[in-house]
Amino acid sequence: MCKSSEPAGYIGHYLALIMRQGSDFVLRIILTEEDGETPFDATGFTARAHMSNGKTRTAIAANFEPGGVLVLSKPASETTLLKAGSLSDSLGSYEWDCEFLHGQEVVPAFYGPVTVVKDI
Repeated sequence: MCKSSEPAGYIGHYLALIMRQGSDFVLRIILTEEDGETPFDATGFTARAHMSNGKTRTAIAANFEPGGVLVLSKPASETTLLKAGSLSDSLGSYEWDCEFLHGQEVVPAFYGPVTVVKDI
């Protein structure tokens, strides 16, 4: 969560993702309160996430599980449609972000690059 001590214009936590084209993508992130131990209370929050390569924008499913766990996922039927490359080129380069919504408040949570690699 965005803490009051974070600077104006806070954009979230940087997190690089790697997806395999044609495979299910699932990432579970354990969220905690400021003490670093208490599970994040997601009551009243929803999450949304997207990825884009500048030409196309697609959703990444973002849901909360009990115990302060954020689950990001994209099924194989959708990753199959993504442009893919390798870890050493920019063919499968995307950017992503995730926001938490609470009433009218939108809190930047995560952002970073996504590299989609070809399936074997």
